[in-house]
Amino acid sequence: MGTKAFAALLVAGSSLIGTSRVLAQAIIDEALQDFPLQTARLEYLNAAELRKLTNYAALQQRYLGVGLRDLEKSLAQIGVKETDIDELVLGWREAKGSENSAGWEMYGLAEGHFLGDDIATQAANLGLISVPVGDIEGYCLGSDAGGTCIAFLDDELGAFGSLRQLRTMLAAHDGAGQGLSSDMEFTNLVNETRCNAPIWGATRGSAMADWLSSSLPGQESMHLDWSKLFSGVNTLSYSIGVSNKAHLEVRLGCKSSAAAANVGVALEVLRSLQQMAWGASNPNLPNPLRNLQLDTSGDIIGIKLEAEVPPA
Repeated sequence: MGTKAFAALLVAGSSLIGTSRVLAQAIIDEALQDFPLQTARLEYLNAAELRKLTNYAALQQRYLGVGLRDLEKSLAQIGVKETDIDELVLGWREAKGSENSAGWEMYGLAEGHFLGDDIATQAANLGLISVPVGDIEGYCLGSDAGGTCIAFLDDELGAFGSLRQLRTMLAAHDGAGQGLSSDMEFTNLVNETRCNAPIWGATRGSAMADWLSSSLPGQESMHLDWSKLFSGVNTLSYSIGVSNKAHLEVRLGCKSSAAAANVGVALEVLRSLQQMAWGASNPNLPNPLRNLQLDTSGDIIGIKLEAEVPPA
């Protein structure tokens, strides 16, 4: 799902049941402890529940983000099947240097069922050489250290990212480094965002514009400068759930009430422009933003969007 999470859930199946808050609790706490302090976006996905969607296979093929598709292929190489993973927490921080064309580094934690001996055997069959990551061994897939590396803390928890990211995460896990939980402001945002939805996340800084530009349907042709539009916004949090319809809720934490009022007016104008542009370009197709609702209260802007769920 990744940066395509919103678009994916807008066309998801209708059989998803709300997940347990307790289930998500442990892996989120682990992510806050282990993720780098510079993390600008955190996203939780309940993979076990998402697989219950009747048209999950089609969604996965069409909407799974490039980073997650690459991760899935990497895990499959060492014998970890998609169905072995129950929960994922993904993190992104701005990439340093030009080797990452997307501008962001992705890393994360996976909770599920992993057989260490079988994974080690499969890695050996592939000729992969284990690399030390803290006190445990990891495996790197790819020709350089910037490729995906994977380490399993136990039979239920794995970590992934570049070798540098993995070592940073494991150092924080072992108490030898500073993790994301040291940033109380972002930690509070994550804890306030936690909910029963199968996908939810929290972002800040330039990660907000990145999420919106890649996830909000119906605005691609407008070529919006989300960074400029969101210059008065500090944080963005979101959740996506599915019943008989798909439901998106976004909360924008603005720098002040005046900033919220300005951003709210800009969003209203953009909504009107998008409706006109969509009607002119797609006269026979329903506008994916036709049910968009905006609400401003103090320094908070709430955005809600409800969409019909097509059959599988």
